[in-house]
Amino acid sequence: KLKITRMFQVFPIRDTSIEKKLQEFLTSKNIRFETHKTIIGQPDIFIEPNICIFADGDYWHNLEKVKIRDINVNKNLLEKGYKLLRFWEHDIKNNFEKVRGEILENLS
Repeated sequence: KLKITRMFQVFPIRDTSIEKKLQEFLTSKNIRFETHKTIIGQPDIFIEPNICIFADGDYWHNLEKVKIRDINVNKNLLEKGYKLLRFWEHDIKNNFEKVRGEILENLS
């Protein structure tokens, strides 16, 4: 029961600044999305029908255990036909034009 309950918990409890930046961009473009939808892993943003966006923090997602988990999540999502976009914190903060372009490119 605990394992099932943990599957649906959102981590972190609050949206991070980089998640908010992505959400504000999508909202400004009138793009509908869901946050922290439990699919495989828990994409920070999910856009119907199949786009999963992850905003990876530079510290946590560089830990070996987390890297392995991310690789497995990526593999499973791609095998199920999802489009996968992973952005590093430093890219969202310092190169947002590139991030925006990649998102818009995958919407078409």
